[in-house]
Amino acid sequence: MKIIIGSVSTDKISFVKKALAPKDGDLLLPMKVESSVANQPFGEDVILSGAKNRARNAANAYGNDGFDLAIGLEGGLVKEVNLYHLMCAVVIVNNTGKEFIGTSLKRPLPQEVSDAIIAGKEFGVVIREYAADHAEDDVTELVTREKSFIEALNEAYCKSISKYCIESSFNNRSGQTLRVVYHDIDKEDEVIGKKIRCVHGFCFYKN
Repeated sequence: MKIIIGSVSTDKISFVKKALAPKDGDLLLPMKVESSVANQPFGEDVILSGAKNRARNAANAYGNDGFDLAIGLEGGLVKEVNLYHLMCAVVIVNNTGKEFIGTSLKRPLPQEVSDAIIAGKEFGVVIREYAADHAEDDVTELVTREKSFIEALNEAYCKSISKYCIESSFNNRSGQTLRVVYHDIDKEDEVIGKKIRCVHGFCFYKN
């Protein structure tokens, strides 16, 4: 499989590798392309537009017959009730031109960081300064964006390989919100018009 990534960011390339787990023989080809949005996107529509532009520009630059998937990744901030949240989006374009969209959960910024952004300061600078004194996992995620981008990648990739998907989320005992995407659905009548009850289970084992 030949996968074009609409970015040369080492972080974004790493996220794609972790989410898609390419096999031997698969090619990941990073490509510098324009997102046509601001360096710091604000709002869901702008974030999605940036991801779409990256995927489309990568696909157009490479040529539809020369790749299997083109991937655009974009992260930004969404304001809800006077508080900014981190959101990441991924768009995958296949070699027929069909697009598949994935988005992450919206993760709230600390009020102090959000207020600084409202005052006109740059998110990347402010969150790193804040993280220097706050080592919590949720703060680290706001810096790295790894979990958020992988959530969006998983959703978009699931849609690209499956006819039907179910998205679900739940809170664990630590209060963390986790997202699950099911894609082992073969027929539409398995889900249309039906109530679906799911039990989320995890198995841990040691070799």
